[in-house]
Amino acid sequence: MNQKNKHLAIGGAIAAVAVVGWFALSSLATNRAEESISAFLDEYGIRQNVQWESLSASPFGNVKIEKVSIRVSSEAEALRIEHIQLKDFTNTQDRKRIDLQLNGMSDAQGYSPLGNIDYIQAGGRANLPPLSVHVKWDMHLDDDEGQVELLFNQPDSMLGGLAFELDKISVLANLQQNILAGSLSGMGMGMAERSLFGGHPILSAAQGVLATLGEVRLKSLDANIKDEGHMARSIALYKRYSVNLSPTDSNPGKARDKKFKEEIKSGLKACQAEASNTFKGVPKAKYSCEAILDFASGESRHLTLKAKPTQPVSMLALFQTAMSRPERAVVLMKPIFD
Repeated sequence: MNQKNKHLAIGGAIAAVAVVGWFALSSLATNRAEESISAFLDEYGIRQNVQWESLSASPFGNVKIEKVSIRVSSEAEALRIEHIQLKDFTNTQDRKRIDLQLNGMSDAQGYSPLGNIDYIQAGGRANLPPLSVHVKWDMHLDDDEGQVELLFNQPDSMLGGLAFELDKISVLANLQQNILAGSLSGMGMGMAERSLFGGHPILSAAQGVLATLGEVRLKSLDANIKDEGHMARSIALYKRYSVNLSPTDSNPGKARDKKFKEEIKSGLKACQAEASNTFKGVPKAKYSCEAILDFASGESRHLTLKAKPTQPVSMLALFQTAMSRPERAVVLMKPIFD
């Protein structure tokens, strides 16, 4: 699975869990949440792919699911989630709100699924502890506006979050249907393959989300990341294997540190030159260069991003622009790093 698919798989898994939990919460009034979920999974032919040890639902709008296993196919390893909790649930015609926590996400060996991503492996440690993710969204369909927040904690690596302000979000009222089936008809799948878990089901779920987001517009983006070991390990490995030494260097450690600082200084100079040319329409671009290089060099363990385009931008258009002309996407979003 390539890098794009790995990212989509993780995001799609979260989306699929959200749909299952949403359905469970919708069924609380009948006090038959577990039976309803099982029937729901049977309807889409995926009951054998999703298993859990226990499920409890309260009349106050909370669902707790313990020891969940999600298997993409009979050949693939299962994604395991130690504990899922859904709370603060609202599902009315004008309001969609949910608070979803997924604690202890791991592969069959008990390690974080992020360990399969090249960027994480570049830190010299792939066998990371289980990942935890916290997702919240609040959609005001009557006002056609909403907010989405994603927090993650990858122990021994990094933690951080993303927050979006959106408009034109009325299409999200059909998010569940699009995750389940909306994108499948456009993927060349026959009727026998339209089970959510047929072929690449998690990727199908992710594509369903992306298809839905095509009409949604991004008003602002806030992001933050804190290094919990990944950058420190990456820098140490870079100095050890990528910084060239001279045979006359009597102290390799000091020589590597010196050359690394020189590379950072050169990178900052190049970044600020780009800020004055390609990215001259981006506010505080030179300052952002300093913040990025401080984080990349290990001088700072924190990096934040705030972006607010002049006009709301289509999520799909932004994604396509970022893939084809990333410099244009930067100018469009006007990000400020700190």
